[in-house]
Amino acid sequence: MRRLTGGRRELLGRLAVTPLLDRLEMAALSGLSQSAVYEAARQLEDAGLIASVPHGTDLVSPTRRFHLTGDGLRLLAREEYLTIDSLLRSYPVAARWRRVLLERLDAVAVIYRLASAVANIRHPIRFRWYRAMPMDAAVVLPGGRTLAVVRQGPATDRTGFSKRLRRLRDGPRPGGVLLVVPDEVRLRHARRIVGRRFAPAVLALERDAVAAAIDAPVWRLSPNDDAVSLREAIGRIDRTGALPAERPLVRVSVPPDIDDGRVGGGVPEHMLPALLKPAEKRVLDLLSDWPWLALSDLAGLLGVNSRRASRLAAAWGGFGLVARIPAAARRLALTDAGLTLLARRDRAAVDGAKKRWSVAPTDAGDWRNVSGRRSRQLLRNMEHTAAVHGFVAALARQARDLGWEIDQLDPPRRASRYFSYFGGMRSVHPD
Repeated sequence: MRRLTGGRRELLGRLAVTPLLDRLEMAALSGLSQSAVYEAARQLEDAGLIASVPHGTDLVSPTRRFHLTGDGLRLLAREEYLTIDSLLRSYPVAARWRRVLLERLDAVAVIYRLASAVANIRHPIRFRWYRAMPMDAAVVLPGGRTLAVVRQGPATDRTGFSKRLRRLRDGPRPGGVLLVVPDEVRLRHARRIVGRRFAPAVLALERDAVAAAIDAPVWRLSPNDDAVSLREAIGRIDRTGALPAERPLVRVSVPPDIDDGRVGGGVPEHMLPALLKPAEKRVLDLLSDWPWLALSDLAGLLGVNSRRASRLAAAWGGFGLVARIPAAARRLALTDAGLTLLARRDRAAVDGAKKRWSVAPTDAGDWRNVSGRRSRQLLRNMEHTAAVHGFVAALARQARDLGWEIDQLDPPRRASRYFSYFGGMRSVHPD
């Protein structure tokens, strides 16, 4: 096979460093024009050197994300005068790496959009993924200044994320930290933890980090909460800083080429983030927030009619992520597979999610003795749980009818508040 030149060689190497980019992100990170990227990607795909998977979320429009095929990996190894084993150890392209990135694909998309915005401000940048370090990724700016990128997902609990931030504080210090969170409540929580211990650290809501222009003042400086643009935030980073070195994989192998066909229950778990549609993912997040939800209440929260909600329910059944529980009047709840999907997406503990929210029966076989302790509590107080769900669904419907928008609707576990009073810790746990 002839050696590659120009844009095709650049893209092949770029997809080794940053797998699962879409074409707009390839253009931003490579510095090539969009037309050059589209043409080079077409040629590489026609040659069987790269392939793509579909992907979309509520925040990131449906697109196709590209990765190297087995032939592409072998050609790149020859281009760089490496053995295939050396290539797999040098870049995040081994089978284990691909599985990790596919499991976190929704988070990967957000971080790539943020990295693309940084590249439009300071080019060229270097990018590095992490599997198990406190940060999700790191960006090295021209001149050697370093940025850690940390994302908190909707399924992440406060305690687990606090530990991640403390580990980041205690390890090698990057020049700055870009911290992305899902909502205002968790932004305030993260800012309190960060305080003055990261200099500088800037925080933004995930939807703003993805969609806002680079000069929009959507980032908050810690600890004073001043609003700045991404350009201003990066301009304040004047330290080189240091990044941790992650232990390499012990065993590496060429990943099998991906078949992205929708084949129901035969789909590997790590492919689900690529195959689920944005509406289906939104349903999973709602059921994570409001377990034991009736189909009519789900339709109200989604803003769709019951027929549309039923069609979505039929789609979930093929993947085994959602169950209708007979003992709860056929209400909907996430299965262990659904909990696992969200936990891995957001780097949360799978076992911890199951211990709290699993709806699997205990050894006794009584559905009212489900294994998840918080699910069990909600089920045993089903009349109260159903009343809360009915109220929030009615609130969502009436807000839309009146032309209002609900910006944030927190489930009980995220609405709890803790405070000190006369030397003791007190709490409020609203419905």
